This record gives sequence, structure tokens and C-alpha cells, in this order.
Amino acid sequence: IGATGAVMQTPVPGSTLSGTTQVFNWSSGTNVTAYQLTVGSTYGGSDIYSSGSINVQTATASNLPANGSTVYVTLYSLCAGQLVHSYYSYVSGP
Repeated sequence: IGATGAVMQTPVPGSTLSGTTQVFNWSSGTNVTAYQLTVGSTYGGSDIYSSGSINVQTATASNLPANGSTVYVTLYSLCAGQLVHSYYSYVSGP
């Protein structure tokens, strides 16, 4: 049985976020039983936001910076008992 992790759909990876709150949406992946979204000021970090373990394909991150800095988003998928992660980066908008 194949298993593939979720993939970010919106906002488009690499784009500029608008404001200090952002809704993230992703694909379901294959054989995924749980997700987690983290946002950090460093690659792989979670100092800005962490959704905790969720079973929906959306999360609303708050307290985002709005100063033009890069924010790093990690999307974790629990696929057939294995944790798969995908990394994305965005520019924090005004």
C-alpha cells in the first residue's frame, strides 16, 4: 500500500502572506491519518505557530510577523505509521 504526504495548496508556496493571520490548506495525501502544521522563524521551526495533531486539511495560523521576513512552514503527515514532512517558505506581508 502506497503512502504519500500532503502537499500545500494555498497559499501558494513562496508567495507573500497578507496580515498576521493566514489560513493554510493542503491536499489529503494517501493513507494519511493525521497532520500537523508548524510555522517558524527558522527552517523547520515552530516558534510562531503549531497546530498540534489534527485530522483536517486546513489550519489557521495566527501571530504571524508582518515585517517582510521569511517564515518557514512545515507540513507533517502521518502516513501508514510514518511521519512525512514537507517544507515551505513564505514572505510575511504587511
